[in-house]
Amino acid sequence: MTMRDEPRRGSAGPANLRDDGRHPVRAGEFPPLEREAYEWVMRFRTGAAGPADLAALKRWSETSPAHLEAYDRMSRAWIALGAVAEELSSANSVARYARTAPSAASPGEAAVTRRALIGGALAASVAGVALSVHPPFGFWPSWSEFAADYRTATGEQRQITIDDIGIDMNTRTSIALRPAAGVVRRIELIAGEAALSSPAEDVLTVEAGNGRVVAAGARFNLRHDGGQVRVACLDGDVRVECGGDARVLGPGRQVLYSEHGVGQAVAVDTNAVTAWQGGLVIFRSTPISDVVEEINRYRPGRVILTNKDLGRRQLSARFRIAEMDQVVGQIEQVFGVRATMLPGGIVLLG
Repeated sequence: MTMRDEPRRGSAGPANLRDDGRHPVRAGEFPPLEREAYEWVMRFRTGAAGPADLAALKRWSETSPAHLEAYDRMSRAWIALGAVAEELSSANSVARYARTAPSAASPGEAAVTRRALIGGALAASVAGVALSVHPPFGFWPSWSEFAADYRTATGEQRQITIDDIGIDMNTRTSIALRPAAGVVRRIELIAGEAALSSPAEDVLTVEAGNGRVVAAGARFNLRHDGGQVRVACLDGDVRVECGGDARVLGPGRQVLYSEHGVGQAVAVDTNAVTAWQGGLVIFRSTPISDVVEEINRYRPGRVILTNKDLGRRQLSARFRIAEMDQVVGQIEQVFGVRATMLPGGIVLLG
């Protein structure tokens, strides 16, 4: 078995939102009023507040309409954090936060960082919460991803060759090798996205999710997100198998499969499918909810939509992966919304 690993071709873009003069934000900072509101939300969510805190919050929120609006926005943001918020609420990290939280009379700097989020969730896991199988918001890899032979980090891309099999790995991608008799002809795409070239003289099988792709002398792009797998044929022919269903794809054809079976093959723009290999991401009348999910694949932390109506609106644009945070700024300008940076690379968009 021969392997060659090319140097990394991509890296994570800047983690901070750009300062466009309207919302100057930096890592670990957000406007003072919203920082105070976030402190209040944390205090009540962690159960550390008492009757005196409730009275103090009432006085604080009545200071101005902006105070009440900030508290409402931070409350909705905390709810949007979903699983992470729930686990933090019952984890040891919450007790640690409560011990270090400032007094009710003067909410101050929040001691919440990405490390705290991860540490708290891991503490909950130790306490019996099975977070390692499906880590909330993808803040860290699952156990199966840790066991991969090759894995790319957030924003990283990698090019490898294994026994004449060419593999381009996109960001947050994990691959496991399944050699037989010293030769690799079977690969598992545990998660993420990869473009593969199979040798003409041998059959290559790539397993992903509950199905597989079988090819010889073909090029194809494979993306595995959660329980759904997307296969696009770039050159030659590939056979997609899932359960009792199967589809043969020619160049420019794509299919989705999941636990519900294999969908119908459709035509696809292969240049758009493989744009990531050239360091680009292309949106064509893409719902903002899907745009946000794509942003989250390439940058540390998490962008969270706090406005469902915004999620249904559409964006058409082309961006360089290394400048992915510009997408957030573009959404702000085009749709008249704003983004707020929280500690740990979390951005509230709505």
